[in-house]
Amino acid sequence: EARGFGEETPLVRAATVRQWNICLYLLEQGADPTVSDEWGKTMPYMLYKYPVAAESFQGGYWLKVKGIVEKRGLDKLNLPPKEVLKLQKAESWPPT
Repeated sequence: EARGFGEETPLVRAATVRQWNICLYLLEQGADPTVSDEWGKTMPYMLYKYPVAAESFQGGYWLKVKGIVEKRGLDKLNLPPKEVLKLQKAESWPPT
């Protein structure tokens, strides 16, 4: 996947700025939610760290992204960045 500043993928960047409509689109296009940036942030981590009110514009998209994450069993990958970095260093990320 393409990467920008801090090794962010478009999916991680969209999650960081809470653009859940973009996250939904990227997931539907095959973006890998297990990829992290250089600080260990992942989209699932950002999803659960910054929940959005369901009635807000982004809320409906947030719920759809959350549904995709949970359906794929990726909610278990809601790990703090330091833990992700530790697992990467041990070559155990993403978990199988």
